Amino acid sequence: MPVQGGARSAQEGPSLSSVTGDLEGTSSRVCPRGQVCPPASLEGLSPCVCELVLSGDCCRPCCLPGACGAARVPSVPTLLSPQCTKARLKVTEKDLKSLQWEHEVLEQRFVQVQRERDELYGKFTAAILDVQQKTGLRNLVLERKLQALSAAVEKKELQLNEVLAASNLDPAALTLVSRKLEDVLESKNSTIKDLQYELARVCKAHNDLLRTYEAKLQAFGVPLDNVGFRPLEAAVMGQSLGQGPAGLVATPT
Repeated sequence: MPVQGGARSAQEGPSLSSVTGDLEGTSSRVCPRGQVCPPASLEGLSPCVCELVLSGDCCRPCCLPGACGAARVPSVPTLLSPQCTKARLKVTEKDLKSLQWEHEVLEQRFVQVQRERDELYGKFTAAILDVQQKTGLRNLVLERKLQALSAAVEKKELQLNEVLAASNLDPAALTLVSRKLEDVLESKNSTIKDLQYELARVCKAHNDLLRTYEAKLQAFGVPLDNVGFRPLEAAVMGQSLGQGPAGLVATPT
């Protein structure tokens, strides 16, 4: 194949046939340096023969398709030279090492996040169990106190009725005794209401904490089937305690 634009002599570098071979149907171009460029590579760029001879790096293109002024015709794919293949292999190995390093870093971060999640789950579960035990014991004590006070009030009322029925008091003395009794009953009723309110507040706080715990478990993707926590449902004199919106506690009436 003839060389255009004044090719170098055979002593200065290899000829076109020694580099690319005489392939039929290929297209060659003349480089501004005077060497003949082989057909375009697989990437659409043309590694120049003069660059290959002078630097030994065939992956550095000297001209884009059509820059040498030679018309291109459809050609068969050209095989990459061993030097270019080695250079590409080095780049690929470097990219592989970088990806492996990133993968290792991500794995370490994943393990750390899993460890933090397990620690948080353990602490939260322990806190819930502790709160549940304390609130359960406190609710039991309050309920027993409330039952004892209710029984005492009923007993005192029966005793008073018996005393009033057995005694022949004048209306003024009876009014005075009734007023004192009403004061005592009012004080006892106030104490009962305070205990009922305290019981409702404790039940509500426990239920709110339990709902927060369940929401956190759902956010972390932990199933709630085997948790085993149940809301406290205290019923005093036909009234349900511990219900209502978060942060609100209704006083039993």
